[in-house]
Amino acid sequence: SEIDDFNNFKTSSIVYIDPDDGDYIVKVISFGDILVFFKTSSTYVMTGDPAAGTGSVSIRKVDNRGIVAKLSAVVCNSNVLIYLSSSGFLAIDRSGSTQPIPVSNDIQDVIDNMNAVNLSSVVAAYDQDDKCYMASCPQILKSAYGGVSHSTDNVNDGCLVYNMVDGTWGMWPG
Repeated sequence: SEIDDFNNFKTSSIVYIDPDDGDYIVKVISFGDILVFFKTSSTYVMTGDPAAGTGSVSIRKVDNRGIVAKLSAVVCNSNVLIYLSSSGFLAIDRSGSTQPIPVSNDIQDVIDNMNAVNLSSVVAAYDQDDKCYMASCPQILKSAYGGVSHSTDNVNDGCLVYNMVDGTWGMWPG
């Protein structure tokens, strides 16, 4: 749109992300020089310069998994984007391929024990000092203490913490 004209767009400024797939965009993240579009069942990356016209923009589907918790998507160290998909936590490394890779294989049993309906309540942040991705999740107490939870299933009662330096996961109940 033109400056201070938020309601009128040139048709050449509109970009469609697979509009006929029956899915919708849940979250968009600016990640360095790319935009990442998350739908519920797929992930797309846009590169190029939209100001130069639609011919200079490339949009490609990078994964058939989308995002289940829109507040789980966090850029870490400006080079890695981590988010929760239907199959666990995935990472996109901007310095290499933009193909998402699984990073939660070691804690997949914990993720699988969470109520799938409540996974959308996962909220994450990045601790720059400790270089850790921290995801506040439901049912962590249940996983930490052998199936006993002191909270309802839909309350985030602990954190899953991914150490970006050594690639290990930890669990912080409470």
